[in-house]
Amino acid sequence: MNYDTAIQKQRNTQRELDKASKKASYKMQTPREIELQASKVYTSTLFFEVQKDIYKASFFYTYSYVGIEDGWEVYIVQHNNTKSESKNEFKVGIKAEEKKINWSCEHFKRMGVLCRHAFTIMMRCGVKEIPERYILKRWRKDVISRNYRFSSLQSDSGDCENVKLFNDSYYNFESCLDIVRDDKKKLALFVEKQQMLLKEFESESDYTFAGLKSKTDGEVVCKLMGVSIPIRD
Repeated sequence: MNYDTAIQKQRNTQRELDKASKKASYKMQTPREIELQASKVYTSTLFFEVQKDIYKASFFYTYSYVGIEDGWEVYIVQHNNTKSESKNEFKVGIKAEEKKINWSCEHFKRMGVLCRHAFTIMMRCGVKEIPERYILKRWRKDVISRNYRFSSLQSDSGDCENVKLFNDSYYNFESCLDIVRDDKKKLALFVEKQQMLLKEFESESDYTFAGLKSKTDGEVVCKLMGVSIPIRD
């Protein structure tokens, strides 16, 4: 097997695994909305681990309120282990409105995923979803290495340098969109600059996108990007 064949096989395997992960369905072990959300965002392997922690947080952990420390609601979380007299206690702080949480066990630093102690307090405080800041990209089912995604893109020219530029263009576009997608003002600016660039290119070329001839510049850009133009505040 030569190098190119091995790489193509690896890419095909990656695509199949990604497809299977996205189509997977799971049996929920709790009525918690946070578990359902976890099943939608995490890869299958990681979700099963998170599901265990959410289940244990729901039924096997207790907590006691300590008070307010530097703006944090602080709790002590304890595991109800009837087989042992020793009680492991962990300190958890939360700012529910700001969707921030900290904890003493440092599980997130080691594993990159929230611990059962954090889930215990989040559910106690009515937090129904894992905040985006605590969902690392490497664990998400909707993130594929761009090396796999863009390697299959081809331009019509067949020119190697053109293909590279074509792929780089997609890479840069998605990188920008990843950065601004949650910032309304920056996203509006991004759309505006896309409109300006599109208008410039269209003025220099007879090329028009199929099915978009009757649309305005803004509608064309939004259709290409799969977004709507945000309403400025």
